[in-house]
Amino acid sequence: MTELTARLGGPEAITAGIVAEFQGMCTVPHPSHGEKAAGELLSRRLEELGGVPVMDAAGNLTADLPAAPGCEGAPLTILQGHMDMVCAVRPGSGYVPDRDPIRTVTADGFLRSDGRSSLGADNGLGNAAVLWLLGQKLARGPVRVIFTVAEEVGLAGAREVDPAWLAGAKYLLNTDGFHLGTAVGGSAGGRRETFSRPLTRCPAEEGAAFTITLSGFSGGHSGDDIHRGRGNPIKALTALLSAL
Repeated sequence: MTELTARLGGPEAITAGIVAEFQGMCTVPHPSHGEKAAGELLSRRLEELGGVPVMDAAGNLTADLPAAPGCEGAPLTILQGHMDMVCAVRPGSGYVPDRDPIRTVTADGFLRSDGRSSLGADNGLGNAAVLWLLGQKLARGPVRVIFTVAEEVGLAGAREVDPAWLAGAKYLLNTDGFHLGTAVGGSAGGRRETFSRPLTRCPAEEGAAFTITLSGFSGGHSGDDIHRGRGNPIKALTALLSAL
């Protein structure tokens, strides 16, 4: 256990505090382009921590928190994450992403959703860690928090951030990472392309109709698993239909 971990109460206390913060975020829906309630909740939390939240027209949120006494001369650090989540819904569950909260359960030592929806740990857990840490009495310099919207659909919120929100900062830490204990020292950024091609229609020939289902794939994230050679069901189905 490191000295800082001990000062924060130990691993169990840290985990409990961050999970409690995260579960508070789960009480409001926050799909991409539907982060209004999440922005209001985060604004209240930042006010409680001593900040003065500012929200732009896109829904991005920022607030400056003053340094701890004696640390006023430390450089300004930005802590940044995104509010939105990828909303996967179990068919037939009745879950509505832009209306319903996420219900969490603890099973086998893991925090999970109740199965009706995805959990939203990306990037909610990073945001929860930031808020919990800022609530602890630590010797730290001035901090600026930035929460952006619509990250999961092409970094749309980040593109609207006023450059003035970054002014004066020496460091920026993005909490949307993949690996515990690992920091990425640079990023290639993001880009989204839209392609289209004309579609020629014709009457279907008479014959049987088929439903094709591909399942059992490992899954993964394009930002972290794309090099692992895992099967992609979209590509596999395209190859099958092309062959037919």
